Amino acid sequence: MNQESTNDLRAFAAHALLERLDALQRELPGVRQADDPESIHRARVASRRLRSALSLFSDVLPHKKLVRWQKHVRRLTRALGDARDTDVQIELLDATLLELAKAPPPERRVHVPGIARLRLRRQQRRERLQRAVERALADWHESEVASAMAETLASWREEGTEVPTDLHGQGKAKLLGLLDELLVLEPCVHNPEDIAGLHAMRIAGKRLRYALEVFEPAYGEAFKPALRALRAVQDALGDIHDCDVWAQFLPHFAVKERERTRAFCGHTRPFAHIASGLTWLQEERAQQRMRRYHALVALWQKAAPPEVWAALRAAID
Repeated sequence: MNQESTNDLRAFAAHALLERLDALQRELPGVRQADDPESIHRARVASRRLRSALSLFSDVLPHKKLVRWQKHVRRLTRALGDARDTDVQIELLDATLLELAKAPPPERRVHVPGIARLRLRRQQRRERLQRAVERALADWHESEVASAMAETLASWREEGTEVPTDLHGQGKAKLLGLLDELLVLEPCVHNPEDIAGLHAMRIAGKRLRYALEVFEPAYGEAFKPALRALRAVQDALGDIHDCDVWAQFLPHFAVKERERTRAFCGHTRPFAHIASGLTWLQEERAQQRMRRYHALVALWQKAAPPEVWAALRAAID
């Protein structure tokens, strides 16, 4: 790659990275205030998009700067992710309690205590995680990595054109590689028991989607069908993953809560008061997983047929 091409690609990278860095920075005050769960959701997504773009342009970014930037963004993403995952669980439990409030009295009496106890424990965890988020925000601020990134990227942005004419060639290998990583996992769609495979597919789809969004300015409308398909499929895969997390978590929570009861009361008899709600939620999440799995199969056939990926490959290639 000649110097002019390098400068053009680095300028394009600077545009993409600054856009994602700005999106992240805008959300951090709301994350610190912790008034709106959507702030931490948007911040988490922005940090992931920033990490993805850093990885895509690793061959034109100075290695030492790249390693430092990636390290700090990764730490922030991890703290935001744990808090956001817990917010999602709390939102589900709140909605469940509302639904149970409309149910006949016997069902309400049986299940509400267990769901309410679980909600209490998740809220306590969220409060602990907020302190971790605040420490991560403090580290992010004290590192001054955001201002250092912005300063460096602003200088690179002036080195070349916003969308280089040869950008297709620069992104081709990476985009095709990410597409292949997704499609090699396609058999997982037809195996509802492949928890690890479906999770890997969710991650692969997310990585491809973020990469397509970075290079979309050079391709116009060519990526639109694939991006629509990826969003729909990711929603279903995300719901399936959430149900799988509940399936793994709830039995451990029940054991731990039973021991809490023993330690507090000297026996476990009061645990029966909440056990039925936990069992009911586990069964309900298993049923929801199957519903979302069948939705995934239908979506893959309707929104993501082979011609969508063939058209995407042709556009990239």
